[in-house]
Amino acid sequence: MKKSEARAALYAGIDDMLAGLGFQSRKKDEVFERKFDGGFQRIYVMLMDRSPKIAVDYLVSLRFDSVQAITHPYIWGAADDYMESGTYDIVLPYFAPAMPNQFFVENLDDLNAHLNALCPVFANHIVPLLQECLDLRDFERKANADENMAHGSRSNSAYAGIAAAYLVNPGEFEEVVERRLGLMRRMGSHQNVIEPVEKMANDLRIKRGTGPRNTVGT
Repeated sequence: MKKSEARAALYAGIDDMLAGLGFQSRKKDEVFERKFDGGFQRIYVMLMDRSPKIAVDYLVSLRFDSVQAITHPYIWGAADDYMESGTYDIVLPYFAPAMPNQFFVENLDDLNAHLNALCPVFANHIVPLLQECLDLRDFERKANADENMAHGSRSNSAYAGIAAAYLVNPGEFEEVVERRLGLMRRMGSHQNVIEPVEKMANDLRIKRGTGPRNTVGT
């Protein structure tokens, strides 16, 4: 099976799963995207030729411009990809723990079987989360309550969770900071990874007139 054939069939199937939700596919960028006021949502569907099979990876990415404006300098510095950067990434096994994040298909029967397995995951888990997370308050509540939602670097999810709490849930800001930093320490994050998150939290305290705090190494 050619990669182009697999992509055409796979994207057609996912188009059906996202029908009526406002997502547009950009095959050259391997993404389905929905823009909204203040951000975007993306579902990356990435195909790689592993002849004789095709490997397929998924990533759900949420972007809130107001959060990104706070976190981006701490994560990426002066990188010029600000407009394309996601705020929070989620892998497929979060939605379906029994599923791997990478699949291999060799023919159309494999691909159709994969789509059949994927359809209820989209309907019952991915789409409901995307609909819920169109609002920053809902995103903040969900992201900061569910430690399993984050993908990849715990520091990146900590930046997003702390910044979102600063913006829309200031009453629980300190609790979120402590919980996020505590999770990073429990996961074995190195202190030089934790310190920039602490710096961002202290900078936000200064903006709000309540800081800074000396929390390094605690």
